[in-house]
Amino acid sequence: MLPGYEKLGGSYHSRQLVMPLEELAALRAKIIASALEAFEPDILIVDKHPAGLQGELLPALKTLTTTRLVLGLRDILDAPETALAQWYASGSHQAVREYYHRIWIYSDPRIHSPFDSGELPEELRAISDFTGYLAKGRRTLGEPDSATKNQWGRQFLTFVGAGSDGFPVAQAAVRARVPTGYQHLVCTGPDMAAEDVAALRLMVSSPAISVTSFIEHAATRIAYAAGLLTMGGYNTLCEALATDTPTLVVPRRSPRLEQQIRAQVLAECGLIDICPIEQISPAFVGDWLERCSARRVVRSRIDLDGLQHVPALASSLLTTKEGTADATDIAHRICAENLSQAV
Repeated sequence: MLPGYEKLGGSYHSRQLVMPLEELAALRAKIIASALEAFEPDILIVDKHPAGLQGELLPALKTLTTTRLVLGLRDILDAPETALAQWYASGSHQAVREYYHRIWIYSDPRIHSPFDSGELPEELRAISDFTGYLAKGRRTLGEPDSATKNQWGRQFLTFVGAGSDGFPVAQAAVRARVPTGYQHLVCTGPDMAAEDVAALRLMVSSPAISVTSFIEHAATRIAYAAGLLTMGGYNTLCEALATDTPTLVVPRRSPRLEQQIRAQVLAECGLIDICPIEQISPAFVGDWLERCSARRVVRSRIDLDGLQHVPALASSLLTTKEGTADATDIAHRICAENLSQAV
């Protein structure tokens, strides 16, 4: 397992080890390069940062002569002008130009396209595939029995991601009134400060409300819940979109606008409800819980089958008629020609 980063005040720092950021990046780069050299993967899917954070992936990319490289991107990156500026400033365009075969975008372009919004250079569309949201297929538990279904169906759930910035949402949740006959489980996540968790527990004034740091089988629980209150992270919203559970999203607005844009787009399509984080309150949450306890939401009109589409994309990449070297040349030529014009 790699020694991790954490983001504090908009900047990355070492999470576990006491060392400067540059030394941590160098250490991680060596570990990554050694692991990939030993494993020799057929496909490497890189999340969000083509060169890795702090360029830590570049030494390994230079040695992967037979591995197919895929850049995986979520539906939303950031405000378009910010996302595009960071794309070039971070060297992402150069890394894609030199090393990558395809880009997989984990969304439905009918809902949102980072090319249409201006978050990504238009020239990259030629080597990009939209997979659909990585939504269906996340459940970790089979069909529960009828008693469990009934119990879960009388519960509301609140998730605030890892929890480091989720206190305002959790606070509104634990102080909100719960409809008669229902329970409300508020999950703080592993990273919420201990003093904030303690404060939340003291705010609980009803036996219908529980505070916990972890809820097992979350995707399955969401499917049967009476309603879900959450922030706007991609993974939790994918779990919600795969269900007909009413969902209220309170997106963060910093350090980037990713959650805000995602929530706004989905709300405009009638898939979720939204509340600005500045306006969240116990009264607002209580009113929403009352309204949503007897309704469900149809979300079948969007592509939620990304987890089923990805294997086909991977198979196509591996079984293409061109050899690895030829396919690499084609992808690199497309990127080099188009990105050079953009730059």
